[in-house]
Amino acid sequence: MSRCLNCNYKLVLLERRHKFKCPKCSSLFTEEEIKLEEFCKRNKKIRNEEKEEIEKELQKIIRVENKKLTEEEMYERKIAIQGIWREKHREAYNKYKREYWAKHRERLLARRRENYAMKKGKILE
Repeated sequence: MSRCLNCNYKLVLLERRHKFKCPKCSSLFTEEEIKLEEFCKRNKKIRNEEKEEIEKELQKIIRVENKKLTEEEMYERKIAIQGIWREKHREAYNKYKREYWAKHRERLLARRRENYAMKKGKILE
């Protein structure tokens, strides 16, 4: 069941208007707004779970080796574990990257143009 984005109360579907209404605060929401918010919450939850899983794996490895690691070694190991996860879940990772690109295309292209212009300026100088 969908919840209000303002007060977290259960929403009611208004079929004729194709919108959701909150009985408590009388806010109206489109179906797209609700789906986007639910997707963002779900995605954030999944990312946090994956980060926790990576941290647990890293801690297991450290306990097995029974030695203190520097921050740099911890970072390198974390990156390695993330790489292993990406390889295991390649399709999901590629799907996420495609969705991200579609959503942020203009900003990413502007950044690419900016980086290219900076490199080109350095080469010419």
